[in-house]
Amino acid sequence: MKNIVMFDIETFGTAADTVVISIGAAGYDKEGKPFEFYERLGIEEQIKKGRSITESTLLWWMGQSEEAQTVFRESPTPVDVVLKELAIGLSESMDTKKLEVYGNGASFDITIICNMFEQYNLETPWKFWNERCYRTIKNLFADVILKRKGTHHNALADAQSQLAHLKLISELKDLKLGINV
Repeated sequence: MKNIVMFDIETFGTAADTVVISIGAAGYDKEGKPFEFYERLGIEEQIKKGRSITESTLLWWMGQSEEAQTVFRESPTPVDVVLKELAIGLSESMDTKKLEVYGNGASFDITIICNMFEQYNLETPWKFWNERCYRTIKNLFADVILKRKGTHHNALADAQSQLAHLKLISELKDLKLGINV
């Protein structure tokens, strides 16, 4: 596996302009070495910038596990700093022209992250044609099951779990997803 990143975000909604609580990424750099990224983002700053929150998602968060809710006790980092750190981390360890990025849904993780890059006037550090949908692959190969590790609804733990599942699917089904190296 190399030059691939699985993203997971925790949010206060599902729209492209929703407030993002945290970003997690797990993957393999251009040499096949593990790559990880995790940051808790500032919420108030995003609200001031016009990003949205939905009541139903706030209520959903109130029903999540104490472990998942620890994200709200973490110190936030300004969004522009997070996005710049992410872009630098990816460009230093990945061939961003060939970097494949996966999200859990064709219009969720990647779409929302790209919207943030645009809103903060920063260049998205990957090419749009290399965006992939993990959920589609997961549903096509529903017979491949991986026992989940880590805290549900923790962005990094979710990204790691989804990446491990994608790798297992790729290996068992002999798929050429760009991660069989």
